[in-house]
Amino acid sequence: MDINPIAISKGKAYALDAPAIRCAVEQRMRTFYQGELELRRSYGYPPCGGLVRFLWRSEDPVRVQRTAEEHGRRIEAAAAGLGLLGPTPAGIPFLQGSHRWHLLAKGVSRGAIQGFLDRLGDLQTPAQVHLAVDVDPYVIN
Repeated sequence: MDINPIAISKGKAYALDAPAIRCAVEQRMRTFYQGELELRRSYGYPPCGGLVRFLWRSEDPVRVQRTAEEHGRRIEAAAAGLGLLGPTPAGIPFLQGSHRWHLLAKGVSRGAIQGFLDRLGDLQTPAQVHLAVDVDPYVIN
């Protein structure tokens, strides 16, 4: 298959043989969708499963770590049946003056995630720590 590198260069694609790039170039949206859905199903990612990401950020690295770890213990206690990753420094651990920690909870369905969030309740943060809770996050860096 010939791929026009000029058309791809505007999107800065480096893996020109990747299935998503091939589908885009060949305008095979249904093939891309079916492949992506099967991949998501195999990993239990939305829409075939549920995810929720907790992201803590603060200018104070000690306070944000301490808060993430304290909340992590509460999250673990409420997370029966869910998979947890974290809390750990976020993929981009320092951004725009803030230190960042995150935790990802994975459930077999969105209903499992909702039940978990209901059990968990509110997480109170110190004044200098901000918490964002993202259900079915688009990015997890």
